[in-house]
Amino acid sequence: VMVQDAAPGTDLRLVDADGQGVDAWFAPLGTESTSGTVDDEGLLGFGRVPGGEGYRVVAGTGDEVQVSEPITVLARD
Repeated sequence: VMVQDAAPGTDLRLVDADGQGVDAWFAPLGTESTSGTVDDEGLLGFGRVPGGEGYRVVAGTGDEVQVSEPITVLARD
């Protein structure tokens, strides 16, 4: 899942259709986590995400939460 045009420095997390955090891998160091930080170019890639429907990218918490529209991740095969 690739996010673009996000505010640099923003912490983002990926949740599944049930709202549960998803472990993903982040480049360049291959770090596994449920959240990542947008780089200086406004990009963040969530890697090795299992195929499925209803994923959402989430920023912020509480009253400041922003949630993307649902997306589908295609299976690798």
